[in-house]
Amino acid sequence: EIQSITISQAPNLTRFPDHLFSAANTLKVLRISHTGLQNMPAFSQLGANRIMHLVDFESNQLKDLTTNSVRLRTEQLLLDYNDIRFIEASAFDGCQIGKLSLRGNKMLTTLSPDTFKGIQTLRDL
Repeated sequence: EIQSITISQAPNLTRFPDHLFSAANTLKVLRISHTGLQNMPAFSQLGANRIMHLVDFESNQLKDLTTNSVRLRTEQLLLDYNDIRFIEASAFDGCQIGKLSLRGNKMLTTLSPDTFKGIQTLRDL
């Protein structure tokens, strides 16, 4: 059973198929860093059966988090050091996230007043 996946140093990787990890119901850790990703992948099945330990999208090229673009159940979601400019209302609607980190997103200028509306179990931001 696969419990951890790491993808790093892949600048030509710009997108994932929406249901790429749908069968990975034992996955606890997903790390995708230093890639060319500009949009948050639609991993709607990730953490569907159990809460993951860590989802790490550090140091990619993520630009914007749109409404309902993040659909996860995880103890930690790291979105550090991306190119995130704005986060729309309800971007995390329906998520269960214990710790959310947005550190180092120097281009982040706009947070909707309802950015975190619908997020469940957030303890640390």
